[in-house]
Amino acid sequence: MWCMKVIPCTKRFVHDWTVCPFAHTGEKAARRDPRQHGYTGIACPDMKKVGACMRGDHCPYAHNVFEYWLHPTRYRTQLCNDGPGCRRAICFFAHSLDQLRVPAAKPYVSPEALARASLDAMALHPHPLAQAAPLPAPEALSHEALARAELPT
Repeated sequence: MWCMKVIPCTKRFVHDWTVCPFAHTGEKAARRDPRQHGYTGIACPDMKKVGACMRGDHCPYAHNVFEYWLHPTRYRTQLCNDGPGCRRAICFFAHSLDQLRVPAAKPYVSPEALARASLDAMALHPHPLAQAAPLPAPEALSHEALARAELPT
């Protein structure tokens, strides 16, 4: 569960990536190591909505199906619909009651973790308009200053 699609594959010959438990360059199934990148088993809203996330590796959410279902809070916590007859090379679900796991915790993203990841992303990818125009001085936004301003005719 911890290593699947995390450790790079060392095979130097053509083989079926769908049955190989290792990560391959350019493979959509590759995932971040949940022990190094503190993401949870909750799908990233940005990835679901637009298919990209500006928080990148700092994001506290799962970015693909493998990150979602192989996360320790989800992996084999539900029975497979196909049961013992399942023919998938890699299946995220339990095929018997013996394989069924009870996770230590439910998937959760703290507001602090989300804020920290968002701040990290903004530092890495500043908005192009953020430096375009300086903000007016606070005194320029006072009620008196706005009242004195001429309205266009």
